[in-house]
Amino acid sequence: MTIAIRYTWAGDSTGPTFRDLYLLAGPGSAWGPLVQAVDGNLYGVTGQYGYSHGNIYALGLQGSGLATIYSFCTLPNCADGSNPTTGLVQSPSGILYGTTQDGGWVTTGSGGQYGQGTIYGISAGGQFTLCHTFRGSDGAAPEGGLALDYAGYVYGTTRYGGVNCTDAQGCGTAFRMDPSGRFLWEHSFSGPDGSEPLGTLLLAANGSLYGTTNQGGAYNAGTIFRVTVSGEFSTLYNFCAQPGCADGSNPEGGLIQSVDGNLYGTTYTGGVSNLGTVFKITPDGELTTVYSFSGGDGQYPQGSLTQGSDRNLYGTTYSGGTGAGWGTMYQLTLSGQLTTIYSFQRLGDGGQPWGGLTQGVDGNFYGSAIAGGTGDGVLYEVTAGLPAQVQALPAGDVVGDGVAILGEGLDEATGVSFNGVTTTFNPVSPTQLDVTVPVGASTGYIEVTLPSGNVLENLPFRVRPKVQQITPTSGKAGTPVTVRGESFTGARTVAFGDGRVGTSSFTVDSDTRITVIVPEGVVSGRVSVSTKGGSGISSMSFEVE
Repeated sequence: MTIAIRYTWAGDSTGPTFRDLYLLAGPGSAWGPLVQAVDGNLYGVTGQYGYSHGNIYALGLQGSGLATIYSFCTLPNCADGSNPTTGLVQSPSGILYGTTQDGGWVTTGSGGQYGQGTIYGISAGGQFTLCHTFRGSDGAAPEGGLALDYAGYVYGTTRYGGVNCTDAQGCGTAFRMDPSGRFLWEHSFSGPDGSEPLGTLLLAANGSLYGTTNQGGAYNAGTIFRVTVSGEFSTLYNFCAQPGCADGSNPEGGLIQSVDGNLYGTTYTGGVSNLGTVFKITPDGELTTVYSFSGGDGQYPQGSLTQGSDRNLYGTTYSGGTGAGWGTMYQLTLSGQLTTIYSFQRLGDGGQPWGGLTQGVDGNFYGSAIAGGTGDGVLYEVTAGLPAQVQALPAGDVVGDGVAILGEGLDEATGVSFNGVTTTFNPVSPTQLDVTVPVGASTGYIEVTLPSGNVLENLPFRVRPKVQQITPTSGKAGTPVTVRGESFTGARTVAFGDGRVGTSSFTVDSDTRITVIVPEGVVSGRVSVSTKGGSGISSMSFEVE
């Protein structure tokens, strides 16, 4: 049985105080991270245990307790999958997406055979949709979470499978899936470019995806890689490149992008004491070790980091600390100053936290531990004195598109603005507003006005440029071209040929118009514009004469 415990961090030596105890129905450890959905509840999964093939549960934060909304292996032959061991991701429509490591059913000429994991979607009410069954060649045993882009495309990794590896079980894959469940591309890892990706992919502001592998690379200690949405792959960094693996080794979590534009992550081992590190890396691949764990402050950081509304990083370690080595929760400034918030004791409060932390709209942090409590782990809440916030789904979009805002007391909202530009809004429930990105909006914070005061979004909302028209649509190098659209202020690059040929010869005439000179070496293809909010690309091509 898994228990859920809430406790408060006073931010000083008094430590946490415990309150509220819940029992989670069903066996199996709770695997993180948790996700807060538009209904205000937290959702997560429990893994396979005994007769149970795993469950999806909802935790009500307003006293409604815990409830199982789906149990796996419900379909014949476990066609829906078995053994979910990573958290869920939410789409703007409210559908939650996740993966199972095992199960699925592949129909063959002789009847069928068991698959090697699944991708699924589920509503808050428990309506289940099977999206994809892995067959091995396209991947096997997905352990990382999924990422969604603005158009509903799904990105993820599998630990094993693929077609480019000499290892019999495969080195793993990265993939892109369209909303109908069709795979558009897969990258099969080969070993030298990485092996066994375990973390969730990050869709960064520049439009590229970033991830880590636990094994492989130049020193067989894991890698950081980048892949474009069209599937072009490159290795950014090989861990253990420094003497004694001082730069870290074997990352298990994914990456996050901070408000400073850099990417942050953890390695499970390596560092000064070989007990793990926190690192930052620029989008172009320059890595800096921010912190090395030494044991008393925690060891073996396993999950991804979370950037809190105070701009500090928050995370967990799988073991270490002062509680007989059952793991820690910590706060880390971007400059590398670490504060241990809590050391798990295992009995009562749980141990071995898994999957990192989630900051809720109430400002508190939520997580799971897979050991202790009454046997199979705990769900916990930490109050760190941070203010309430709102969250946007998706976290970036273009002018004119709809956005769901998650928060508390939103049915009483009197105003919404995007970086100071007001917009109309529709209260859907006390926890959700539907809004439209207004004309003139730029990358910055969403602000919701409530009777109790104004509430800001945790991280900046990225307003991506929208390229609507190019004139003329053909020409040669040296031809002036007018690009029209939205959100061009602060444009950093303009590129031709589907982003392959960039140029610095352009002028931002207004937020809706750019004049650019076609560069030498241009090739035919679509025209893209990039700002700090992301990238936009034209639907029409510029043809080279």
